[in-house]
Amino acid sequence: MKRYFCETEDYNFIAYVDSNGKAAIIYDTAFNSGIPTLEAAMKEDYSGVYGCEDAEAVAHQTAKVEVFNWSELVDDCIVTEF
Repeated sequence: MKRYFCETEDYNFIAYVDSNGKAAIIYDTAFNSGIPTLEAAMKEDYSGVYGCEDAEAVAHQTAKVEVFNWSELVDDCIVTEF
């Protein structure tokens, strides 16, 4: 899986994208810091998703997570892998 920081005009989020093109989306409201920047996102603790093999597993491990098709999201945001 790959992890991305995604910025839109309205909000930011973290996406864990699996090999099937599914993305587990962790919205900025799920974090105490609000993840306003890539730098803040890089400092967050993601230990709860280590070992997850796909987006569905991330969704089950983490509160406030939704699963989407990555191809439907990626065009509407600025994406940085980290």
